[in-house]
Amino acid sequence: ILQVFSQRYLEIAELPDGLFVVGDSIIEVLRFRANRGDYGDGDPEKLMQERVDFLNNIEADFYQEQAMGSRICEVFWKRDSDGDLISVTNDITERKVTEMMLELAKEEAFAASSAKSEFLANMSHELRTPLNAVIGFSEALAAGIAGPLNEKQSGYVNDIRVSGDHLLALITDVLDLAKIESGKLDIEESEFDLLELINTTLSFVRGRAVESGIELVTDFPNDLPPIRADVRLIKQIVVNLLSNAVKFTPGGGRVSIAASADAVRGVILTVTDTGAGMAAEEIPKALEHFGRTRSGQDKEGTGLGLPLVKNMCEMHGGYLNITSSVGVGTTVTVTLPASRIIDRS
Repeated sequence: ILQVFSQRYLEIAELPDGLFVVGDSIIEVLRFRANRGDYGDGDPEKLMQERVDFLNNIEADFYQEQAMGSRICEVFWKRDSDGDLISVTNDITERKVTEMMLELAKEEAFAASSAKSEFLANMSHELRTPLNAVIGFSEALAAGIAGPLNEKQSGYVNDIRVSGDHLLALITDVLDLAKIESGKLDIEESEFDLLELINTTLSFVRGRAVESGIELVTDFPNDLPPIRADVRLIKQIVVNLLSNAVKFTPGGGRVSIAASADAVRGVILTVTDTGAGMAAEEIPKALEHFGRTRSGQDKEGTGLGLPLVKNMCEMHGGYLNITSSVGVGTTVTVTLPASRIIDRS
């Protein structure tokens, strides 16, 4: 039996005047709403009876979202001290429409991102095949397979190989980014000598450092233990960090790499340079895909080095930390879990 109601409820529920009568049963209200489709598809009389049973069985506080004509509402029920059922109804149509629009936009953004990642992956893969051929032939020419080269020809062939290697590194970065974004970059773990990997990686940047008059400094123990990780990804992490450091350090500067490993702190790789540095507010920008900081605007590259290092580090259960000061330099620290250290004792 209806005891009291508000005119606002009739407006929200889109119910006609006269349908609610104080002192009368609410059966006609439920029948009207059942016929209107508020309770779903089916026989209106059956749906109305189900609603009666539902309301009779509400024992304590209860919440439900439901259709009311063209609107979506939230209804709160509770029983007073006499056991009578009290309901409060709010119109949430605009909120639900906004939520649906946001969800649709999210799905569209995800689809666009997936399409972009797939395109980048396919394009990068197709570019690598002919590029590997260019690099291979340049190395063959440099080795004299087609006969001896004069000094000028050797210089041209070397430029082709260096440019090809640089372009291949950029394409590999883009391909890895696409795989990471699509969740298709898997870790292929193996045990390897971290010290050997670092020394091998240093050879990739030593030539450029010497040409630029940059001092390379190393600081790691000879008994650095082996680790279990994806050797290609760890190598790429070290290459990217050293390449970045050399790229942003002017002649006469210094780039240092330190490594340590123990059961408490884990595996720690630190690359420090005396380059241009960054302001604190620029660091998040440097970690964005294709992000460019103030000091990086005139530098070659894709802006993927640090973001990929961060992603690959996190894939190994580690984390990345950057400290930097403008005009002083930058220190990048990669920390991997102690569980990746191989104990040979």
